[in-house]
Order: sequence, then C-alpha cells, then structure tokens
Amino acid sequence: MNQLTFFEEITIETKVEDIRTDKQTNNSVSYDVGEKIGGARKDLAQSRKEFLASPSIEKLENLENQDVQTAAEVIVRGTFFSWFTLEDCKERNLEPSVAKVLQLLIARIPKTSKDSPADRSQYMKACLFLSKAFQTVVTMDDFKLLDRRLMYMISIEGQCEQRHLDRIASFKESIIYEDELTNQNKLKSRIQEFEAILQTLDLAATMNIGKLGGSFYTYFTKSSSRRTVLENANQYKTWDDLLRKPDKKDGTVKQPRKPVWERALPAEPTRLGGQTVNIQTPEEFTEHFGFRGSEFGHYLGDVKGYEHLSRAAEAYTDLSVLLNIPIDAVSLKGTLAMAFGSRGSGRAMAHYEPLKRVINLTKEKGCLGVLAHEWFHAVDHYLFSVSHDFQNGQVGFLSKGNIGHQNGFINRHVQNAMEDLLDTMVNGKSVGKIDVSKVTNSYYLNASFRKAYTLAEGNLQAFMDAEIEKFDERIDRHLSSYEGTAYHEKLKANYAKKRVRFIKQEAEALAQHHEAMTGERVSYIPYTTDKTNFFVTSVLLDKGKEGKYWSSAVELTARAFESYMYEQLEKRAWTSDYLVCGIRDSVFPQGDEKLVIHAAMDKFIETIRPILQRASLRHSVEV
Repeated sequence: MNQLTFFEEITIETKVEDIRTDKQTNNSVSYDVGEKIGGARKDLAQSRKEFLASPSIEKLENLENQDVQTAAEVIVRGTFFSWFTLEDCKERNLEPSVAKVLQLLIARIPKTSKDSPADRSQYMKACLFLSKAFQTVVTMDDFKLLDRRLMYMISIEGQCEQRHLDRIASFKESIIYEDELTNQNKLKSRIQEFEAILQTLDLAATMNIGKLGGSFYTYFTKSSSRRTVLENANQYKTWDDLLRKPDKKDGTVKQPRKPVWERALPAEPTRLGGQTVNIQTPEEFTEHFGFRGSEFGHYLGDVKGYEHLSRAAEAYTDLSVLLNIPIDAVSLKGTLAMAFGSRGSGRAMAHYEPLKRVINLTKEKGCLGVLAHEWFHAVDHYLFSVSHDFQNGQVGFLSKGNIGHQNGFINRHVQNAMEDLLDTMVNGKSVGKIDVSKVTNSYYLNASFRKAYTLAEGNLQAFMDAEIEKFDERIDRHLSSYEGTAYHEKLKANYAKKRVRFIKQEAEALAQHHEAMTGERVSYIPYTTDKTNFFVTSVLLDKGKEGKYWSSAVELTARAFESYMYEQLEKRAWTSDYLVCGIRDSVFPQGDEKLVIHAAMDKFIETIRPILQRASLRHSVEV
C-alpha cells in the first residue's frame, strides 16, 4: 500500500496581512487580506511579462522554477500565434486563400502542451519555429514551398543520423577510386544531397514539429486531410468573401438564454444547530480556517461583507464537524482562498477557479446553499494535485480519472473509492428519455417496424425496449465471433457509438409514426436504460450529450456531495443553508439511488479523510 509520505510534521504560526485596495480604505469588514488572489507576486508577474514579450528556453525555465502553473498558463498556442489575425493578413497583402490556409493550420496545432517541463519546452520550440515560418508566407507559392519543407521535416523525424553519415563516407571513399570526372561529379552531388538531409535532420530533431500530433500531424501525413484544408482555403478568392460575416435573419432579436435548471432557495439562509462561531474580521476568518487569502468585491459593502464572512465561517465550521476534520483543514493545507462578490461569473451563484484555487460567492445569491458544492470542486482538484506531488502545471480533477497514483504520491484506495462512487452515480436502472420535440427528419418505416408498433399496443417504452433488445442481440452475436482477438475491443467501442445513434434514430422514427397513427405529438420517447435516473436527468440537461457539463464526472460528484452533506445535517437535525440547500429534485440523487450513492460517498470520504486531516496547517501529523 502506497502511503502519503510527502506530508511533513509542521506547526505554522501565521499573521494575516491587511492588503486592502484604495477603494476599500474606509471599510471596516469588506477588505482583502492575506495573499493577493487576483494576480501573481510582483517578481512572478515580471517574469511572466518578460517571457510573453520575448519567449525563450531560459525564461521558461525561470518560470518553471518560480511557479509551474504560470509556466503551463503561458505555454499555449495563443502565446505564439497572437500576431495572427485575418485583418492583419489583409494589411500585409496576403492572398485571402493563403490567410485562410494559415488560419486552418494554426487551428490544428494543439492549444496546450502535455503537462511536464520537457513537453512544454518542446512545444514552445515547435510553435516558435512554425510561428516564424508562417510569418514569411505571403503568396500561395510561398505556402507551397513551406508546406513541402514541413512535410519533409516530419517525414525524416527519427531517422538514424549515422546511416546518412555512413553513406557520405562511402561516397567520399568511392571518389578516390573513380577516374571518370562525370562519375566523380555524380558522387559529389550525392554527398551534397545527403549533407543537406543531415542539416534538415538536425533541424527536424530539434523542432520535432511532428510531435505536435493530432490533426496538425494528420494534415502532413494523410492526403485526404490535406485536400480538405486546401479546398476550404481556395474557395476564398477575395477578402470580402473571407471577412464577410454570416447574415442575421431580419427582425430577429436575440433572447436571453434561460438557465436549464435553477436552485429552489429560501428567502433568507437559516442555520440551526452547530457550534457558536464568533468571527468579526477578514483577518480572523482567514487565519482561523487557514486560507491563503480572502477577497471582497468593491461593491459588496460592510453589511453584505459581514453577512458573507459570518455565514461562511458558520458553514465551514459545520463542514469540518460533519466530515470530522480539523477546522483549518478546510483550506486544504493553505492552498485555498475565498472571494466574496469579487469574481462574478455570469448567472452562477458561485464558482471555483482551479488556476487561482479560489472559491467565489456572488454578492447576493451567493449567501445560499452552494458552498459545499464549490468546496468539493476544490477538494477534487486538490486530490489531483496530491496525486502528482503538486508538480502539475495544468488543471486536473481526481474525478476525471487522470491521477498519478503510479508515482506513489497517493494511496491506490483513493482512486478505487472514486471509481466506485462514479460507478454508483452512473450505472443502475431507470427510464431514459430521448428528446424528440424538435425532430424534422422523415423516416422510411418498413413492415417490421410497423408490426412491432402494433404489437406494443401504444406502449412506447415497450416498443423501444424490444427494439433495443433485438439490436443488442445482433451486436452480441457479431462480437462473439471476434472474442479474444485484438480487433474485439475496437469493434466493441464502435458498436457502443452505433447503439447511441440507433436509440436516437429509433425514437425519432417512433415519434413520427406515433403521430401519424394517433395524432399525438410527443416530446420525449421513454426507454429502459442501464443508467441511474440521476445520470439520465443530467444528460437531459445536457441535451443528450453525455459528459458535457451536468453529466460530467466533476459536476456529478459535486452534486452528490451536496446531497450527502444535506443528509449529514438532517441526521443531526441541523440546518446550514449557506453550506447547502435547495437540493430536493432529480438534479440530485433521489430514492433508492440516493441510498447507494450516499453509501459510496461515505466510503470515499472515509478513504480521503486521512488526506484531509493532514491538510491541517497547525496539527502535528506523523510522517
């Protein structure tokens, strides 16, 4: 069993500093304390600025040494191609088709590198090389010349240098014994050819543009991909064509987008039970819970600021008691910060910023019911960082499954507990629904389909279940003939995608036929699924796209944690609305599913409790 050996026995005495802004000068409560959350430290900010002004390996290494997350933040595609815009290309007199092909190629470069110093360094080299090369292109002839050069570089990446050196040595030796001048010149020409290859090979090995991979690599290695890009670019003959924006329909007015779900909230937050908490100032709040900083919006005011401060203190106290962790461990070893009404994000009542490791609660609605949800996001992110020994520069979450347990930085049981939790949230048995309210397709229905509809006697779910069962039986028969072969898993994955398409198309065809036969137009077609109602409801909120937002592992686990915490409060006859409330609908686990999911969450909390206990800044812990 791998142990969490990286935590040292520590006792920290901290003094929280007042870092209020000019606009907070006269505030008695609503002012910033601790570490500045909104930006990096002065020296780090300067290093970042210098890198962006003139990227280099030395400056990147300096950033890596100061803050790995800042290094990951700047090593992105936009850093190296910020110069490219279609308007700028027009001013530099590029042909419109050339500007478009460059735009398409740049879009194929991965937005970020892999998460390691070596990968970021290599990504930067490749991007800088391509950026400089693309800026030399003006005409289509320029592009074609560069295109051939890049394709050649990718084709020889990884070739053996010694083999070419041996060929050159062999040619040089042959010249000595060759009397014919013509043959000598041919050998000299071959030597020059292979010396040119060596020079390109050295450049290719240094830049490794082929390792950018993905659709960028495919463009240079697959003729159909190249053809698609060039045909797309060549259709733009004039700059008016390229810069023309799509016409809007006459008379249309863009309506505000309505939220797909809104939390039912009480008029005022209530707290019953729990310990008495007396927190009066931001300094007391920040030091008591060990946060690295607390931030207040300029328009919050002292009255609303104190309301947030006192209620957050009560909620975090309740959370520490319910989870049986030290009071200051809620700050996750001092990595977490709090913000009140200072970092608003659209309609959201609250949000967690993983890059800054800060929870923001909005000025008004942030007083209600969402702190547990956002805190679990912070824990999810913290556990991912633990699994990578805090050497990760890019954002990750334990619930996404990409943890570094193999390196020995986190107990394998933690991953198993998370996998069990995810399994209970997703897999079960419930009634799924296919949205057919906006279907415009017209399906040809054969005799077998119409007969099955008649046999179902108007029971749409029974029809769907029977059709899905027949589909699955056909698939199983086909897959069985490939059992034990390398092709089996790939074929199985392809059929899983086909199954999703089949169910959707079958539901649309059924809705069409049902309306034709009865005159009834239905919005949803039901079918029995092997997923939980909790997951099915989430997919519906995502308009049928699994894992998009509501049905993503990160959001499912956070909502399951809310539900779990609400139950813990109920067991004690407590109410803590600032911590969690407004969860009584199918967006959260319900019925028998809730019992199973809460049991899995309880096991998960039990498994990670040692990590949370060790996240205390002031409690002595054995190494």
